[in-house]
Amino acid sequence: VDYGVKPAFKNYAPQDMPPFPSSLSVCVNDEVVHGFATREKVIRSGDIVTLDFGVIHQGYYSDHCVSIGIGEVSNRLKKLLEISKLAVLNSAKLAKPGGHTGDLGYAMQSVSELAGYKVVREYIGHGIGRSLHEEPELPAYGREGKGEILKKDMVLCVEAQIVDGSARIRTDADKWTVRTKNGDLCSWFEYMVIVADKPEIITPTQDWPIIKS
Repeated sequence: VDYGVKPAFKNYAPQDMPPFPSSLSVCVNDEVVHGFATREKVIRSGDIVTLDFGVIHQGYYSDHCVSIGIGEVSNRLKKLLEISKLAVLNSAKLAKPGGHTGDLGYAMQSVSELAGYKVVREYIGHGIGRSLHEEPELPAYGREGKGEILKKDMVLCVEAQIVDGSARIRTDADKWTVRTKNGDLCSWFEYMVIVADKPEIITPTQDWPIIKS
């Protein structure tokens, strides 16, 4: 409010969906995407917490996401966070004119799967600008040299939901909160990237620590 911006997510309502009730999406542990921020959601040491948020400023949207381990976290959870962040950052470096969306998707998929993880395929990255979701679609999987061609000055949301276990998902009765079907942990990073010869990440959350004591 102080900066004259509006939340991008609050009351967002795609077709046949109820309005999203929060300005901030908070997912804990097995929640994959679209978890609500509520007073009843208690965060404990050892949890993984994912924050997804965006604003509207002078008609333009932002959208970015980080996952953070809270307090005393296991080595297994720390590795999941490290690999998830690495997969997305490595992908973002490939956002160059003349490249393909499949190049970025392959980078995220290969880093994740080599470490023994799975990527969720139902939710994908995207272009962004005067609306929250624009072309091109950017899956966290793919084949090099395939998909749409990237153009200079496109702004992309490069993202992946990466699961330590099965990537099968289910949706809660609230029609928004999506979680892993088997209760497996999920980590999610998302950065806004300008397509250029030297791609530029314009959301500063890549500098956030992955562990919060």
